[in-house]
Amino acid sequence: MFKDLQLFFKEFKSNFISTGAIAPSSPQLARAILKPIRKRPSRPIKVLEVGPGTGAFTFEILKLLKVGDTLHIYELNEKLFSYLNKKIAAKLKGEHRIDVQLLHTDIRTLKSGLKYDYIISSLPFVNFDSRIFCEIMDNYFRHLAPEGIISYFDYILPHRLRLQFLKPGEHQRVKRLLTTMKSYLRRHQVAYDHVWLNLPPASARHLKKPLYTEIPEKIKNN
Repeated sequence: MFKDLQLFFKEFKSNFISTGAIAPSSPQLARAILKPIRKRPSRPIKVLEVGPGTGAFTFEILKLLKVGDTLHIYELNEKLFSYLNKKIAAKLKGEHRIDVQLLHTDIRTLKSGLKYDYIISSLPFVNFDSRIFCEIMDNYFRHLAPEGIISYFDYILPHRLRLQFLKPGEHQRVKRLLTTMKSYLRRHQVAYDHVWLNLPPASARHLKKPLYTEIPEKIKNN
């Protein structure tokens, strides 16, 4: 655990855009993000994880997978990729009951035709501009199975407070991004959960392809 924190903080300082967080996600946030997978069907499922970092969600996902399931993981940060690759190899130890692939590449290179039942994203969306956010989210939806679920989190911080600390150029970028993110949530969010036991506190969000007009019910903590 200490090695995870040490590496994560080091990469946060040197690669803020690609890392985005100051510490690995908490077990409480992992439970909230992975709640849809715990309700999985009995048939084999396909899971895509993007931006796993040191694996705070990855190893919890593996606990929920069964024989015949597939897990594809995309990590762009080279040091985090190498670190996670060793951890996964040590965890699986040659076990082949689950198809696990870790790829060191941009998620926007994802091959067409692949469909996933669950997409788990830890990308730091607030660090991107609205165009890149749309590219990534549209890519997720293209590769989402008809009844699939996209799960991601963002940090709980009042938008007005956040914007006050930004330079004018960044202020406009973040303002446009937040407007775009709200648009996606209005159309696709089906559930959410606030997780206070995380650094910093976060909201776990779950999206689906169908359009919903009702306000999503808040998921109760387990």
